[in-house]
Amino acid sequence: MKKIITNFLNDIKKEIENTKKEKSIKKQIPNLLTLTRGISPIIIIPTLLSNNIKLAIIELIIFALTDLFDGRIARKYNCVSEFGIKLDCVCDKIFVIGLIIPSITKYPILLINLLLEFAISYINLQSEAKNNKPKSTINGKVKTVEVDMGAPILEATKIPVSSSAKIEDKKVKAEVKVKNKKIELTCVSMGNPHAVTFVNNIKNFKVAEYGPILENADIFPEKANIEFVEVVDKNNIKMRVWERGSGETLACGTGACSSVVASRLNGYTDRKVNVQLLGGNLEIEWKPNNHVHMTGPAVTVFKGEWIDE
Repeated sequence: MKKIITNFLNDIKKEIENTKKEKSIKKQIPNLLTLTRGISPIIIIPTLLSNNIKLAIIELIIFALTDLFDGRIARKYNCVSEFGIKLDCVCDKIFVIGLIIPSITKYPILLINLLLEFAISYINLQSEAKNNKPKSTINGKVKTVEVDMGAPILEATKIPVSSSAKIEDKKVKAEVKVKNKKIELTCVSMGNPHAVTFVNNIKNFKVAEYGPILENADIFPEKANIEFVEVVDKNNIKMRVWERGSGETLACGTGACSSVVASRLNGYTDRKVNVQLLGGNLEIEWKPNNHVHMTGPAVTVFKGEWIDE
C-alpha cells in the first residue's frame, strides 16, 4: 500500500512540475473537473443523510456530468495525460463509494458492493504499482487498452533502407540533405518503415516542408513514415508524424512505437515513455522480451446498428 501511495504522490508531483514548465493552467481543467468527483462524497453524503432527495439528485447529475466532460475537454485541447487517466479511475471509485455509504444502514446488502469497490480499487492500484495498467473501472467502462505491437525490426534490408545507411550500436542511421541541411535519421520498422529525427522545438518545426522530402528520399525504396521528435525528459517525448502517402496526421501508433525505440537506442529516454501527439497521448513501453507495448485511452468513436438484409 505504501508503494501505491508513493507512486500516486510522485505522479501528482510530476504533473505539477509539467504544469509549471508549460505554464498552461488550461491543460489542467480536465483534471480539476475529475477532482470534483473525488470530493463529491463530502457534499452528497450529508445531503442524502438529511433526506433531501431532490437536492441529492441535482448534485448527482452535476458530478456525473464531470465524468462526461473531463475526457472530452482533454481530447479537444490535446491534454490527455497518463496522470489524468489514473485520476479518473480513482475519482470514479470515490464517487460510487460516496453514493453507497449513506444507504448501507437502510440496505445492508450494499455493504458487499462497497467491499467489492474497495477490492477492485486495491487490485487496480496494485497492478499500477507493478507497472501494469488497470484495464477498466466499474460497470465495465474501459478506460485504457494495451496492445502488443510486436518486436521492432532493426535490420536495414528489412526496414527497408538502402545500403548507404550506417549501423551504429544496433542503430540504423541515415542522413538526408534537405535545403543544404543534413537531417539525421534513426530507422526502425514496426511492420512498416519509419525514420525518426530529433528536433528542439516540435511545435514550430516545419513538418509540411521537410516531411515529403524525407518520405521520398532515395534511401527508402518503399518510402517511409517520418517522425519528428522533441525529447522532454527520460519519460516524455513530443511527436509529430508525416505518414507516407497521407501527409501529417494527428497520431500514428507504429510511429509512436518507433519513436520510443529510436529514443531509447540513442540514449535519450528510458524504455517506458509517454508520447504526446497532436491527437492525444500514448504510453509506449519497449519490454525486456523485445516487444513494444502501446497503451492509450479507450473512447467511443461512433455507434451503429448492423442490419441484416
